Amino acid sequence: MTDEKTESREKIGNEMEGAVADMIDDLLEGLNIHVIGVGGCGCNTVEYITKQKMANVKTIGINTDKTVVNGLDVNRQMLIGREITQGEGAKGDPILGKRAAELHEEQILNSFENADMVVIAAGLGGGTGSGASKVIAQLAKRNGKLVVSYAVMPFSVEGDRYHLAKKSLKDLSKVSNAITVLENDKIVEMYADKTPKEAMQLSGRMLHQVVERLRLDCLVEFFKECGVSTEAKNEIYSEVEPDLAETNNTAETTMIKALGYENVSKEYSSPKLDSFLETYSR
Repeated sequence: MTDEKTESREKIGNEMEGAVADMIDDLLEGLNIHVIGVGGCGCNTVEYITKQKMANVKTIGINTDKTVVNGLDVNRQMLIGREITQGEGAKGDPILGKRAAELHEEQILNSFENADMVVIAAGLGGGTGSGASKVIAQLAKRNGKLVVSYAVMPFSVEGDRYHLAKKSLKDLSKVSNAITVLENDKIVEMYADKTPKEAMQLSGRMLHQVVERLRLDCLVEFFKECGVSTEAKNEIYSEVEPDLAETNNTAETTMIKALGYENVSKEYSSPKLDSFLETYSR
């Protein structure tokens, strides 16, 4: 009789585990995330997300350069500012990039109308990334979207471009619920034995990790609201996110931990989601 009770309990336990797994899948699939690449660097980074074929994650590439837009591997391509740039890019002018986005606000809004969360990826220091990203973030936030920005900073030796990027980062932070920063200086430092091209490819992988972690943090937050303990969150990560839990690349693991939303100084941040995202930087 004892053996029968044990088998019965194991059967019930397995059925419960299966039900929980199904519920987790349903919750993750119910969250619509739109990842928007803005400018050349942002669009190139978002192409990596497209290739991952993540459930309920849509990619959008927005640029002022017609040639770049036409060659993008994203779910939706969008050329902005043709009226003022003739489709030839913003030429490093953030004012032109900003105006280009403002001229297409309705089109941009329609592109992420069904999103629950908008992730904006932009390389700062240029015209379109620096100028248009803030407009897009403001538009998303005004329309009730959770906005997470992913900013790629130029090398500090790039002078004026770097100073423009710092100003753009401050502006973008003010209109984002959360922001994470990837600095080119740190990438090259940690990947000194790689070619510059190989090191720069890290940006796409890191954005992928950010999106995955956001999905899982949403899941954890849901359980918290339901009064369910989240102490076993790391076990959830190890099952759903094996690349983060079992990576053999020490440098990349370090970078993942360093890429927390606290990377932006306190004067820049708007930490409305601290309790929601604080674990990301651990």
